[in-house]
Formats: sequence, structure tokens, C-alpha cells
Amino acid sequence: MKHLVIYDGNCNLCSTLVQQLEQWDGGSNFCYVPMQDSQTLDQHNITEQDCEKGMIVINLNTEEQWQGADAAEKIGLLLPFSRPLVKLYQAIPGLKIFGDTTYGHIRENRYNWFGKAENTYRSNLKLPYDFKVKGEPFTEEQSMMKAMEDCDSECFQGTEMN
Repeated sequence: MKHLVIYDGNCNLCSTLVQQLEQWDGGSNFCYVPMQDSQTLDQHNITEQDCEKGMIVINLNTEEQWQGADAAEKIGLLLPFSRPLVKLYQAIPGLKIFGDTTYGHIRENRYNWFGKAENTYRSNLKLPYDFKVKGEPFTEEQSMMKAMEDCDSECFQGTEMN
């Protein structure tokens, strides 16, 4: 089961955490798209205003969504090494409210505290092209066209097209 993590690709903290997740998970559970990718947001009926409320995790099989501190918890539950800690966190009365409040403060001050990048960080572990978009799976031709659109001109350096 894959989950899409939508994060702020201009936030230094967010990008660093995504890079750490990439190392821990290696693409087993998660793929990543910055909230600056309007095409992917449109495909999942997510607005820029939605993204301002915090990161979003989407189960790509069911389209179930989690946001903000709930998204962070979901990520923690899906990583085997952090699952027991998240379960403990969820079991202790009052910690959920503290966690939600802390997440909100960090979200609102992320650029002031951690800086804003000039360039959007884009993960190499992107949304697979064969997942459903608006309820319809991509055809093989659509997948190939999307892959070609995403390929930079450097993909073709040193090759000749006939």
C-alpha cells in the first residue's frame, strides 16, 4: 500500500524531513510531492489553501487523507521502528493536544525558524505513474507521456533523435 506525502518543498525543515524519510523508507510505503506541484494537487482535489493547513498524507488505494499532526502520526505508524513510540504517544492523555498545538506553531513559523529555500525540493521518489488519477488508472500510453513530460532536456544529452 503506497501513501503520497504532500509537503512544502520550499520549507527547509519539511524538505529535510522528507529526505530523511526517503532514506528510512526507500520508497516502500511513501512517495513524495511538494505542495508546489499544482498538477498533482488537482488530481487529488487538493487546493493550495488545504496545503497551508499542514502536510497531507493520502492512501493511494483508498484516497483516505490525514493532515498536519495526524499526517505525522500516520507516517510514524507506517514506519516499523517508530510505530511503538507513536502508539505510546497516542495512549498518554494530553499528548495529542500538545502535539497538535506544537505542530501548529511549527507550521506557522517554519520559514522564520528554519528558512525558506529559493528552489523547491522535489523528491526522486515521486508519485508512480500507474496509480489512479481521479478514479481512473493511467493507461500505458498516459504513463509514458507523463514520464516524457517530466524528463528534463538533460535526459537526452549526448543522444540523437532520428
